[in-house]
Amino acid sequence: MADFFLRQMKGTAIPGLMCVGGRFTTSTSGAISGTADVWGCTVTKTASETGRYTVTLPRPSQKLLMADVCLVGPDDAALTTTKGLIPVVRDDDIATDGTVEIQFVTSNSGNADTEVQDGALVRFMLWLVDTSVS
Repeated sequence: MADFFLRQMKGTAIPGLMCVGGRFTTSTSGAISGTADVWGCTVTKTASETGRYTVTLPRPSQKLLMADVCLVGPDDAALTTTKGLIPVVRDDDIATDGTVEIQFVTSNSGNADTEVQDGALVRFMLWLVDTSVS
């Protein structure tokens, strides 16, 4: 999918445009189950924060243009409003430590930080511009 968009944008005046992303499945308490399937970055569960995942990018010269996060629920279990259903980019620290954090919140508790339901699939794509390319 990313290749399609990059081919479509090839003639535009956005030098250094790139896309990183991937997917991972959650297990107990939002932990990443097994190996995350990602390209161009790494993703880890942020240990000190509820429902938060840290995406580490390869170069600090990148700037975030857009983030797209999709939550795919488990096969049979009903999605519950007490779990994180809404993804938010918590902060953009690419320039300082090379990371962007994805946070999940729940709307029934005033958008409180909340873990994603066990067995959910999280897909994410980050559109970046490498500012070292002109």
